[in-house]
Amino acid sequence: MTLLERGMAGAVLILAIALLRGAVGRALPRRVFGLLWWAAMLRLLLPWELASRFSVYNLFAAAPQRAIPRPAGGGVTVHLLPGTAAPVLGEAMPPAVPPAVFPWALVWLAGTLFLAGWFAVSYFRCRREFRMSLPVGGGLAARWQETHPRISVRVSDRISGPLTYGFLRPVILLPKGMDWENETALTHILAHEYVHIRHLDGLTKLVLAGTLCVHWWNPAVWLMAVLANRDLELACDEAVVRRLGDPAAYARTLLAMEEARVGLCPRFAQSPIEERIKAMMKTKRVPALAAVCALLLVVCVTTAFATSAKEPPESLADRLAESIACEDGTLSFTIPEGEAEWQLWISGRIQADGMTMSVHYLESESAAQSWEPGRTYQFQLAEAVYDELTINGTNGWENMDLDLLPYVPRPADGSLSAAVEAVWAETLAPYLPLGLEYTFDDPDGDGNGLRMTLRGREVRGIVDGETWIAEHVGNGLFDEDAGEVRAVYEDGVLTGLEFLGEEEQAAFTAQRESAGKSMVWPVTDFRAIAASFNPRANPGGEGDPVHIGADVAALAGTDIFAVLNGTVTEAGFEATLGNYVMLDHGDGLETRYAHCQELCVEAGDTVEQGQIIAKVGSTGLSTGPHLHFEVWQDGEPQAPLDYVYTSEALKECLKDPQ
Repeated sequence: MTLLERGMAGAVLILAIALLRGAVGRALPRRVFGLLWWAAMLRLLLPWELASRFSVYNLFAAAPQRAIPRPAGGGVTVHLLPGTAAPVLGEAMPPAVPPAVFPWALVWLAGTLFLAGWFAVSYFRCRREFRMSLPVGGGLAARWQETHPRISVRVSDRISGPLTYGFLRPVILLPKGMDWENETALTHILAHEYVHIRHLDGLTKLVLAGTLCVHWWNPAVWLMAVLANRDLELACDEAVVRRLGDPAAYARTLLAMEEARVGLCPRFAQSPIEERIKAMMKTKRVPALAAVCALLLVVCVTTAFATSAKEPPESLADRLAESIACEDGTLSFTIPEGEAEWQLWISGRIQADGMTMSVHYLESESAAQSWEPGRTYQFQLAEAVYDELTINGTNGWENMDLDLLPYVPRPADGSLSAAVEAVWAETLAPYLPLGLEYTFDDPDGDGNGLRMTLRGREVRGIVDGETWIAEHVGNGLFDEDAGEVRAVYEDGVLTGLEFLGEEEQAAFTAQRESAGKSMVWPVTDFRAIAASFNPRANPGGEGDPVHIGADVAALAGTDIFAVLNGTVTEAGFEATLGNYVMLDHGDGLETRYAHCQELCVEAGDTVEQGQIIAKVGSTGLSTGPHLHFEVWQDGEPQAPLDYVYTSEALKECLKDPQ
């Protein structure tokens, strides 16, 4: 436990003891509170945490959040649409400089050293004065010392009240000016100081002083110091009255003694006289049953307030998640041992032959609910793209919804070439009657194999309104005269394709080559661009705002990369954007990444191009897993697809969302 945690836990225990003391203090032996104060001091000083099922902190312990681990290695990464290599990460960042010592730690250390020094100086100054004392000359004090040879009784003119000091060789020090003829008072004083020695109150005060030095910043500890000192004196008064009887005579002795303060040494007149007399006059012999009850009270209070919340047992759902594995297309898991009533259903959704299909596994076990603890179950995965795969159910104690997609290996790029070509065929179909021709070959690492031509001239991309449709295969792989073509419309009907003019093409090329400073595409493993920089309705159909970014559909948990070197200016949550990151790349250029599942950077961080900054998700105003990517220049939103030409990405546009 940290110092602050110990301080807070100790404060709660101190307040509980103080309340108990005020409520039933007169009905309990004062030694009970001495034991409780020791429990509080140990809780404050010892760094170890002692958990108990009976701790009051169990009432406030939050249920642990279950974290489903990702499989080691993350499975086989595949770029569904398109097929591009992940951006190359920059060199490893230098190790973080250890943070400077927190200023409050210096303040605490200064306070601790100051208070410890003050106690030490005071104590040794007293001991120096005590060494100037003389042995008692005779009378009752000398006779008492003869019967207690281990204890030395001395006289000093430097003190105004009796006190005790020393552990191995204890000394009772009496003031020279006291009434030596009053043997009754002297008997009371010697008995009182003797009880201090037997109770080891000197050690208690030393530990109490050490606790104050460490926790000087905690008001509850100062309260403990006051009350504990009073209880030490009250416990001695109780013991003397029970031993000698005649509480009235003892009260007269208390009144005759002048209160004094002598540092760390227990003394006769330290706590308020009125409280001591009232408590002493009501002292009664404690029956055995009451003593047992008092000890049980000490145990209960200490257990309840000095211990920490017991760690909950390991979640069966966590153990089930940890057992999930996938090898050679077979996914397996093991039902954990333990008393539980398992009810599980395994279902998902796949893409096959251009259709989305629901799939279910281990249906006979699910129907019969015949899941056996300790047994491993497995099923063969389909050779298709999974949109969803989960284990849902309960074990009688916990409800669970385990996402299996992180464990599912995705197929290699080559096996999807036919699917990619089919998408291109559908995307380019409107332009084919206008003279556009294309070929699609298996990708060789530069793009995914698409080449377009119009009347014998290579086409780099089709500019159709706000949409740019292209497959980049590397600047050096295009013909020198390759250029963009524009879709021509008459009365809203697509009627032709034409190459851009020289000036327009030059401007377009210059913008493509310079804009974005060689940005990389933020998500290399994605399915399609579901919406581009266009006006469209919000999810749910409310309003008609301008969509100032590109929505890149991808599986939840897919890595999101910084498109350029930059600084994180914002990283947080917003109701519409969900979890988002804003990067400043300098010269007025900024990029934003929204609807993330989780963020991997914080505001103020410096990132490099290709560094993972977040994971694809569906937070905020979103209808499914995707990245909403924005580009801003000088505070104005820009079309992202005009900036990221080096992405080598299939841009399947545009299903205009309603």
